[in-house]
Amino acid sequence: MNKLLIHHENFMHASLDDPMANLDWLLIYHKNWIQFLQHERLAHLLVTLALSILFIIIFGISLLAPNTYFLILFVLLAILLGFYIFHYYKLENAVQRWYSIYNDIMFKISLK
Repeated sequence: MNKLLIHHENFMHASLDDPMANLDWLLIYHKNWIQFLQHERLAHLLVTLALSILFIIIFGISLLAPNTYFLILFVLLAILLGFYIFHYYKLENAVQRWYSIYNDIMFKISLK
């Protein structure tokens, strides 16, 4: 996913620097990619929330009834949740950068 984000951003920056670029097409193209990324972000948010709830439940169970299996499950969920939070963080930052690119396109179109 990270390669896709970088590739799209590089393409958009290169296209914005091109004086012959079709800005109307570029705007529609970029808007479609923003919608795709927003959908991806929503899916990862829901998974992250579900994992967080499960993490809290397992933590509570392990406090009430200490068991080695719950401790192992707790550690595995903590690691998985950490990766999901990091990935969601990257998606959120990418969406913010893409909004900035969208604003740049809109600004260039208004100068026409």
